[in-house]
Amino acid sequence: MTLVAAPAVAVVDTSALPAAFNEPWRTGVVEDAGVSWGQPATYPPVVLPAPAVSLATSPVVVAAGRGLQTADGFARATELAEVFGGVVGGDLGALDAGWITEAQLIGLTGAQVAPKLLLALGLDGDTSLFMSVRDAGLIVAVQPDPAAPIAPVADLNLHHDPAEFAAALLNELRA
Repeated sequence: MTLVAAPAVAVVDTSALPAAFNEPWRTGVVEDAGVSWGQPATYPPVVLPAPAVSLATSPVVVAAGRGLQTADGFARATELAEVFGGVVGGDLGALDAGWITEAQLIGLTGAQVAPKLLLALGLDGDTSLFMSVRDAGLIVAVQPDPAAPIAPVADLNLHHDPAEFAAALLNELRA
């Protein structure tokens, strides 16, 4: 295999690492593993209209992340928000994928929300998200991983594929 890579710099703050990694007597040899990384995955951006109601004041927020896997999956989250009369938001993964704008970002660097209902589709959940949704009335998390960090925070956990769940819920609500 041929290693294909552009020049890169990695910076690690050793004070952020556990003590076992900050032991000066440990030594090692760096070897080329012969791995070719290729191009990173890219996501096509989705053009979303500006929400009529703000994230901060909406009674219903459908928050979605990369667990929806595709722009089409994320579009279902937007449809659910419309059906519930709420707004759609997302995490940094959704922002990085181009599925939301910065105005729709939920987290410490985005909006803090306190809806009556927060439907979390495909969000793993991290500290930034927890701090931003802690005042929500009811948190329903749809995430296939029962050990996801959002699980202990949610009032109701549904261990299912979030895109399939969103499609099925839309079908039921429109029937």
